[in-house]
Amino acid sequence: MSKNSPLAAASIAALALAGCVPAGASQFVYILGNSVVQPDCSFNASENGPFRSRGTVDLVLAGQYSFAASVFNGMPETIKLQDRKINDPRIEANVVQIESGTIKYEYAEGFDDLAATASSHTAFVGLTLRPQAVGGLSLPLLHPDLALAFFDKLAERDPDNPAPSVQLVTKITLKGTMLDGTPFDTDEFIYPITVCKGCLLFFPTEAKLGAGNPNCRNEENPPTLNERCQLGQDKSVDCRICRELKPIAKRNECEPF
Repeated sequence: MSKNSPLAAASIAALALAGCVPAGASQFVYILGNSVVQPDCSFNASENGPFRSRGTVDLVLAGQYSFAASVFNGMPETIKLQDRKINDPRIEANVVQIESGTIKYEYAEGFDDLAATASSHTAFVGLTLRPQAVGGLSLPLLHPDLALAFFDKLAERDPDNPAPSVQLVTKITLKGTMLDGTPFDTDEFIYPITVCKGCLLFFPTEAKLGAGNPNCRNEENPPTLNERCQLGQDKSVDCRICRELKPIAKRNECEPF
């Protein structure tokens, strides 16, 4: 990151007002956003994004939701020599190591049983960030066990809806240490997710077989699956790709009914 970037300037200005480097890094290390993942499954950690403001996961296609976090260390690079004191831990404390992410869940009404048994989840990560730098890490906001619980719950809650969905609010906190061993937690980053069954499937005309309502039974000339990264997360998917990936016994999940 350039020292002249707006983000860096804002951080340094805040430090100038404070008069010194803070004892903890919590207000200077923070999540910038959920970066858009490229077709090759990579993402560029950047202060400028692009970022997703909210997510969608279709449990017909995906078993988890991954959050591609861009994280900024806004601590300054150096401390003026006249400010230095003997054994001052601030001199070397501005490089930080992020070690884990904790995700707290805020459930919609009617999901009290999940709220009681799965109120939070911790994932272990590893990211070293130098001062004034942006780095990337991936966090499973919706892990497979919770995704399976949602899958069953959505079917029970709204059995007549062909594409039931519910809102899940996630609150993300990163935990780590500075080089002097001082632990820190970042402020919470709130990220809402729509959890659904079938809401990201689309049914093109050429997928239909026979007369009547739309269906996904025409197996001639199916589309090629070129992008397998985060399938069922945030982007719509041709129903014929869903059929191709499902075992025969579960292909009815790819139908619009």
